Amino acid sequence: MALSEIYVYYGLGDENWAWRSAFEVGEYNAGMLVQSLEVNRDIPENAKLLDGVFFNDKGPVAKNKTGEIVIPDIVALYERHAGILWSRTRPEPEYDRDTRYARELVVTWNCWIGNYIYSFDWIFKLDGSIETRILLTGTTLNRGTNGTTEASAPKVGIDSNGVLVGAPHHQHFFSFRLDLDVDGPLNRLMEMEVAHLPDTGFKNSFAPTMQYIEREGFRDTNPLTLRHWHVEGSSTNVFGKPTSYALEPGEVAVPYSAADFPGLARAVFAQHQLWVTRYQESELYAAGPFPNQAKTVAGLPEYVKDAASLANQDLVIWYTVGYTHITRPEDYPVMSAESIGGFRLVPRGFFTRNPALDVADQSR
Repeated sequence: MALSEIYVYYGLGDENWAWRSAFEVGEYNAGMLVQSLEVNRDIPENAKLLDGVFFNDKGPVAKNKTGEIVIPDIVALYERHAGILWSRTRPEPEYDRDTRYARELVVTWNCWIGNYIYSFDWIFKLDGSIETRILLTGTTLNRGTNGTTEASAPKVGIDSNGVLVGAPHHQHFFSFRLDLDVDGPLNRLMEMEVAHLPDTGFKNSFAPTMQYIEREGFRDTNPLTLRHWHVEGSSTNVFGKPTSYALEPGEVAVPYSAADFPGLARAVFAQHQLWVTRYQESELYAAGPFPNQAKTVAGLPEYVKDAASLANQDLVIWYTVGYTHITRPEDYPVMSAESIGGFRLVPRGFFTRNPALDVADQSR
């Protein structure tokens, strides 16, 4: 599971801003811009820190030296409290209560890309689920203006410029590449939605509907039907159904630029939340390996153009997290960390019961 690409563009209709769009991985090489983390500033004091080894594009720096760069303390692992894990109360005898306190294992890193700081948390939970969260902070890309006041609140119209002090409105799209081998490398992708059942004779009835995604391509989220996806293994559980992990969407955004905006033409992955491909060793980047040098559309549109069969294949799921930043004066001059939910990977039929029931009671 890895970050594949970040696409950013600004929404200000101005010749000085219309060309501003960026690929933070493919152009700026986000991995090489990682920051050394500091205890009690970026991370808590119980964190375990890991170094990173990177290539040196200048080659060996001295005699008998390799072309490597070691950046210290770039990844942190730590455990943290997380509220109630589960709780129940029996009315007899005497309202007998049982409860467990949750802990989470967080793996985090962050990178500095010009004005922005991106921080990425992978959160591993005691119930077998995995959650991603993205934090955005730093200095927004601010602008100069000839204006002296903003439009008054009661005025009806379009605020196309953003706030007077700060940055224009903009969007971020994060593509994550998820090579999930659920009970082995051969998997299937099932899409689940929820709908009312009109033919049961009961007005309250609803149930999930299911269909398999048979070929490489893309899908969009639909919060009205709770659309999400299951990566199913080739083995079955004790209930006779495939073991699976479900991908549940988090923050969602759609591009508000024109469909033929040049930046979006190179970031086609941002137009859809879910893409699915068959595993290919060379397919690592949603916008291709060199988006700033590509002469044509690259990345996911190329990977799926043959619409290859997905039945019992080694699948790769690509999920796009979108965030629309409507700026405010409080973002200036340094933006407080904005935490957005990426997605969750949740066991569904992978266990026969709640695995968190085995968590010890630390109060006794």
